[in-house]
Amino acid sequence: MLAAVQSTEVAQEHEHHRSLCPFGAEAATRPGVVGQGEVAERSQIHVRHTTHVTVPPAPTGRASSDVVPGRADEAAGESRAANAGRRLAFVTGASRGIGKQIAIALAANGHDVVITARTVNEGDHIDERSGLALPGSLATTADACEHHGAAVMPLPMDLLDDASVDNACRLTLELWGPPDVIVNNAIYQGEGTASRFLDTPMDALEKTFHGNVLAQYRIIKRFVPAMIDNGGGAIVNVVSAAGMIDPPAPVGEGGWSLAYGTSKGALCRATGTLALELGPVGVRVFGLEPGLVYTERMLAVHGEEFRAAAGGTGTTPDVIGRLCAWLVSDPAAAHFVGKNVHAQPLAAKLEMI
Repeated sequence: MLAAVQSTEVAQEHEHHRSLCPFGAEAATRPGVVGQGEVAERSQIHVRHTTHVTVPPAPTGRASSDVVPGRADEAAGESRAANAGRRLAFVTGASRGIGKQIAIALAANGHDVVITARTVNEGDHIDERSGLALPGSLATTADACEHHGAAVMPLPMDLLDDASVDNACRLTLELWGPPDVIVNNAIYQGEGTASRFLDTPMDALEKTFHGNVLAQYRIIKRFVPAMIDNGGGAIVNVVSAAGMIDPPAPVGEGGWSLAYGTSKGALCRATGTLALELGPVGVRVFGLEPGLVYTERMLAVHGEEFRAAAGGTGTTPDVIGRLCAWLVSDPAAAHFVGKNVHAQPLAAKLEMI
């Protein structure tokens, strides 16, 4: 099966690029949100809300929260000790969409999970563009992961807040140790991601690169030394085809913004370089390009007509979650180390769709 995947890779990539924007202009302006989901079950393992771990306020005043719902040091150690043999994954942007389903798939695949996002509880987050309260939260994702026997540490984190990012990494290392898997899924979703270059202020350009590139590099740098000391692991950066090809039209007319495309392009280019540098010390690096994915945000904002306009293309977030779990756990995925993987063609070949 893997040989068939490899032999058709180039043709599928070309066809995938041709079908990136089969729908209206508004929907195509922010592929990062489109590509960047809905099970909430309760289990017998509860590692959340038993106590509070206090996090120092960020000096910028932009911390998502001063309190992390989770366990104190002793309780956290006990929860992971009870799960001896399970690996540890750190997943960003896990309150909904692809990040949520990646966390659930990794939990089902034998990982305990540290999950981060800005939305701690249901109803906390109002979408910046639509004004809608989107479904999804760290609490809901944690419930779903616990259903698979995973210990879960939910941590509020804001990509634009370096102190918030540092605190999430520090708490992970101090309470549970280095992750075996890092999934950089979260993206910046504010000003500049849907505007033309001349209409985008410089501070919005800086925020876009901070949230889509520098925060991911920061997380990698915080964790990788400890990962190496622990025997290695895997990094999955969720990338976008917007960082690989030119848009079919200007933003607002079926394309994406320069800020978004160039920031995701930077993360795409990191895949091969990081793989070359970190591979010899036991860290595998993948880029995961999800394509058109029907997330909660997309369906809440655009409705089911969006799916119809796409002409049957695209998939659901759980497919991307299962493929991510395959990449970090199956020996056959070694072929894709150092590559930006187009998720949907590969998932189809692996009969995950």
